[in-house]
Amino acid sequence: MPPKPRTISLQWVLVIPFVVQVVAAVSLVGYLSYKNGQQAVQHLADQLLDKTSQQVNQHLDNYLQIPLQLTQINQGAIASGDLDLADRASSERYFWRQSKAFPSLGYVGYVLNGTSELGAGRWVKGLDIVMYENSPGPNNTIEALPNAQGNRAQILQTYDDEDDSIAQWYKTTISQNKALWKKQKITWSPIYIESNVSNPQISAIGQQATTQTEDPITLDSEYISIAAVSPIYDAQGAIRGLLSADLMLNNISRMLNNINVSASGQAFIMERRSGMMIGSSSAQPVYHKVAGKFQQYRAKSSPDPVIQTIAQELERFPTLNTVQTPQRLKLKINGQAQYVQVTPWQDQNGLDWLVVVNVPEADFMAEIHANNRSTAILCLIALGTAIGLGLLTARWIIRPIRAINRATQNIAEGNIAVAIADSPIHELNTVGRSFNHMSQQLQTAFTALERSNLELETKVTERTQALTDSNAELNHTLATLHHTQMQMIQTEKMSALGQMVAGVAHEINNPVNFIHGNLSHVGRYIRELLDLVQSYETHLPQPPTALQSQIDAIDLAFLSEDSTKMLRSMSVGTDRIRTIVQSLRDFSHLDEAEFKAVDLNIGIDHTLLILQHRLEANAARPAIQVVKQYGALPLVACYASDINQVFMQLLINAIDALAQAATPTPQITIQTTLLNADRVQITIGDNGSGIPSAIQSRLFDPFFTTKPVGQGTGMGLAISYQIIVTNHQGELYCHSTIDQGSTFSIQLPLVQAPRTP
Repeated sequence: MPPKPRTISLQWVLVIPFVVQVVAAVSLVGYLSYKNGQQAVQHLADQLLDKTSQQVNQHLDNYLQIPLQLTQINQGAIASGDLDLADRASSERYFWRQSKAFPSLGYVGYVLNGTSELGAGRWVKGLDIVMYENSPGPNNTIEALPNAQGNRAQILQTYDDEDDSIAQWYKTTISQNKALWKKQKITWSPIYIESNVSNPQISAIGQQATTQTEDPITLDSEYISIAAVSPIYDAQGAIRGLLSADLMLNNISRMLNNINVSASGQAFIMERRSGMMIGSSSAQPVYHKVAGKFQQYRAKSSPDPVIQTIAQELERFPTLNTVQTPQRLKLKINGQAQYVQVTPWQDQNGLDWLVVVNVPEADFMAEIHANNRSTAILCLIALGTAIGLGLLTARWIIRPIRAINRATQNIAEGNIAVAIADSPIHELNTVGRSFNHMSQQLQTAFTALERSNLELETKVTERTQALTDSNAELNHTLATLHHTQMQMIQTEKMSALGQMVAGVAHEINNPVNFIHGNLSHVGRYIRELLDLVQSYETHLPQPPTALQSQIDAIDLAFLSEDSTKMLRSMSVGTDRIRTIVQSLRDFSHLDEAEFKAVDLNIGIDHTLLILQHRLEANAARPAIQVVKQYGALPLVACYASDINQVFMQLLINAIDALAQAATPTPQITIQTTLLNADRVQITIGDNGSGIPSAIQSRLFDPFFTTKPVGQGTGMGLAISYQIIVTNHQGELYCHSTIDQGSTFSIQLPLVQAPRTP
């Protein structure tokens, strides 16, 4: 009986596709929603980065113009006489007014001949504006407080400029900028950090003299500055002094901190060439104290880990000079995605900075995650609704179908008087009416069948008696026919097998010979290529980096060694295939179907080669050892393909017996012997469990087998017996001992009259 096919309920056939479609549609919508959210985040981040960079650039443009414009104004004031460098009092008031008007200035003034300096600014903690004068002589440095009109009101302190810092700064500034002043009137000094005076006397005076201010700059203990400097020429065109206007860069950090980049976003500015920090919106400072002196942090050494990581990532550019247009990056910092934009900022007076803005992806993802959760919840609700509606719909559809199914089962059980009620579904209603019509026809037919049944029983009784008389003769004829038929089938099967084996061997032989023939050429080509590579290595010991990388990538040394091994393996493999192909051809003997002399030892070897896969170890038993004890046999005249078929059958039986016996050391022994001048003997034995004596006499009977159903026909040994005894006038017999094994012996005459096999 064929196995019962697996079935599935119609209810699920209706529900599952519907649910799958809903899930697919909802999943697609959710995926597209997620992708759109990602694109929106990217677009929003790009807009925010652009907007913030533009704000920073605009502020820098405006902020850094102040000292440049003041220096340019002061150049014009000197030329027009509005600023008389010889008049100390008027010059102090002039610089006091400029400092008063621009709170971001750290200092504005001039230096003459490197010996005298005059100006005003903010560098004393707790004070607004302080007058400064340095002139030749003892106690040459004076710091004073101005009154409401900009005149000196009170001396804070006087001291000597012992290290002659003004002269040193004057010489250094001229030497560094003299060449640049030929191209432009104003240049920028290097960035420097100043510490405020903390003299207790000055602090006390400052608390009395200055008014409270909301400007946080006056509360700084240190400040970072950059100065716009320009030369002052005499009538002969020689430099007689310098104008300078110092700008406090602390305000840049405050400006960056006031820009609302995002919830966790930040911005910083660094020098392109040195990588030094200019300003940052981070809570971490941009400078620190080393050996008692203040120094700027390099961006890649910043105490802020985000700034440090971004600066290190920027090192992937060959030089930061290559950043000439805004560049966008997406980095992973502490496992968090960051959008980064690097924008160059330059002016015509020598400043070359990079503005870096970063925005964490998490600042935008909260709402996206909330939308994803809402989408997931809606998807689950839609899925549950779809399943519920699908089940209700399926139940509504299946109810009339189940009624038809119950009616069909009743008919199958003999109750044909059934009827199906009408259904609201048109198609099912049509099926129900057709079923009712069929039921009525069955009732009519069944009545007629009962009337004819009595007549049929009478005729069957008469015919049965007649058939019984001829049954014995028919059974004998059928048995004979069945035996003959099985012999013909087996013969045709082996013939077809031989033709197939020969055809397969022929088809395999051609490409294998082609491959085997070309392996020698391939080996020679590879050796020549390897010799060429060795020559390259000899004459070019230091290859280019790209070539060396490719050599390392392919592991040239391993490739050179392994390619030779692979060719040897391929050659051994093709030799093995050719041997197997030749064995298949020899086994089939289609080209030697006539009666002729052959070497039986070779025929056994070919058969063993074909059965090699069955001799190997498997899960049921270890590998079978084959012991060959070949004698020096002369050529035996026979039908080679038939004899090989017998060898095949006896070896297969031995392998099957060893598999059933579960012998720990399975072994097959094959022995060939020349018995006398006109007869040879071949024995094939195994060390299996043996054959009971009760059935040994039936081994060669047709259709007798001890194998399970489906694993044997019982014709193998019967046909083998016919081939040896009938067709070759030889002998085939078996000797077996329980728990010791079985041995089949074949004896063939050396000379015999050919018969049709």
